[in-house]
Amino acid sequence: MLNLVRKITPIFLSVLILLSSLMFILFALKDNSIPSEQGVLVEDSLPLGKYEQPFKLTVGQMVSATKYVDGESASHNVMYDIVKEVTNIDLQSVFSATIGTAYDYQLNTYILEGNVPDLFFCSINQLSDLIGQGMVADLTEAYEKYASPGLRLALEYNYTGDLGVWNNGNPSIPKNTAVLDACTYNGKLYGIPFLSDLFVNCPLIWIRADWLKTYLTRNNISFTEDNLSDFLPKNFQEYLDLVDYFSHNDPDNNGISDDTFGCSIGYNVKNLQGIANVYGAYPGYYMKNDNGEFYYGSDTDEFFNVIQLFNRLYNDGSIDKNSALDGQALKTALASGKIGSFVGEFWSIMSYSLNDAYYINQNIDWLPWAIRDFDGNVIEPLVPYNITDNGFYCMGYQTLNPEAVIILANHIIATYFGDGGEFTKKYVETYKSEKYSSVADQLMMYLPVRLDAPNKNIRYAFDCQKAIEENDPSILTLDETIYYNNIKAFLADPKGKGKVQYPYYKIFAKGGAYDELSKYADYNYEIDKNHLEVKFKRPAFSGLNTPEMTQYNSVLNDYEYQELVWYYCQPVPLTVDDWANFKNQLKVKGVTRILEGLNGK
Repeated sequence: MLNLVRKITPIFLSVLILLSSLMFILFALKDNSIPSEQGVLVEDSLPLGKYEQPFKLTVGQMVSATKYVDGESASHNVMYDIVKEVTNIDLQSVFSATIGTAYDYQLNTYILEGNVPDLFFCSINQLSDLIGQGMVADLTEAYEKYASPGLRLALEYNYTGDLGVWNNGNPSIPKNTAVLDACTYNGKLYGIPFLSDLFVNCPLIWIRADWLKTYLTRNNISFTEDNLSDFLPKNFQEYLDLVDYFSHNDPDNNGISDDTFGCSIGYNVKNLQGIANVYGAYPGYYMKNDNGEFYYGSDTDEFFNVIQLFNRLYNDGSIDKNSALDGQALKTALASGKIGSFVGEFWSIMSYSLNDAYYINQNIDWLPWAIRDFDGNVIEPLVPYNITDNGFYCMGYQTLNPEAVIILANHIIATYFGDGGEFTKKYVETYKSEKYSSVADQLMMYLPVRLDAPNKNIRYAFDCQKAIEENDPSILTLDETIYYNNIKAFLADPKGKGKVQYPYYKIFAKGGAYDELSKYADYNYEIDKNHLEVKFKRPAFSGLNTPEMTQYNSVLNDYEYQELVWYYCQPVPLTVDDWANFKNQLKVKGVTRILEGLNGK
């Protein structure tokens, strides 16, 4: 019966995709009528840039925000108004859709019609296709001419801090153009990466602090609130021991020994690099061996050990079976306080219902833990380059102002350099206003171009910690005061009005996520708070798809996802023969051909 379901599922998905595509085509056609206009830049407005007169720029709006004030929407909102006031770019959304499948369908209908918007977001797979079809503008000249020093430092040097280091284009910090290389083809730049914090994809495990206290109390181990983090696991085996305890020893003190779960590893095991990296496995990425040849990270014996671990945890009750395959069920289990640890990232505290658990019950608390190996060393995690959702902001081939995406990016990135410019002032003023207080944390998500700064979050964290310790926020930039005020609001009333700021406290305050993340890096706040060198292992390949990837990736990824979930959840231990068959099928589904292309064979 299970095999029948596995065969039927792809057919059902294909029908669903077809129906969804037809619905989106009908929706898209009604809004595809706004003509593009041309704007002229005021020359002395650079390096940020402003146009002489307002002009319309059509937009495909990728939506990740979930809240708007009355009268506003993804297509008409205060951030659009600020952009028009500051730059004279009048953003006109021809479609808007939620990031992911819904947005991809919308954009694909425009691609099929050959009439993409002036400005839009796309995935790396879509960008490869658009370049091949000649439907995306070459931004090389616009970037060289109009990119501000701040934007170039962020994109080419992973840096935001003191603009003085630019030194007329000769900064003394290491250059790394990997994020730009990801959207460069034949020497031409075709997009601006959806730039994110350097740690955005860095693994971190969130551990229930209140259950840790229960464990310590029952074992007569003395602790205080101030030194509780000293009792986090010293190595990976201690973490597994804690998972076992959380699963079978009634850590929530409700008198039932097996209704809690020690960990959640999500419902897509390919994304769980943190645990895989402990075993020297790097699933889902193309890596290089000691001979300099590419190999596929899922096709290794090390990854076999990882899947065996997941399977054992699943079958011994350490993982909630209801949430193992269902993201919504996982969030419900987390919110209800039934899970003892969560393998994710620093931002998981905001988006995977870990915060909801606290909102419901303020006795619940989470502590971040940088993953250690079995010897107690902080792992060297596999972290892809800091491009959110592997996506890019591009300009359509028909646009009259290909540089507009650069101008927007200049203004956004300037906020992270302590800039007191017009865009920053208006954004901070809006953020602090009573009208937008309920949506303040989502305002930047309203923009059709979004950029975070690679190294700013760790600086913000330690700046805020210093300002709180010295009770002196005068050292903070305009943008930093937002984080500071949120942390102070939590500290003032953690179980009342301030509880909504719990995630900011757990990420940025003393003992928070960035204190732990700094263990994956060389960072000395006292010597140079802007200098950050991460200790990450990077994928050996992270560029635009090769021809072989374009041909085989879809089938390969679908097969791998389905098989790994099946192995992870099967009721019997995974055998060597099972794994040999999996590895052979990976080769048949396209890994062999992709590797031949990468290795030049």
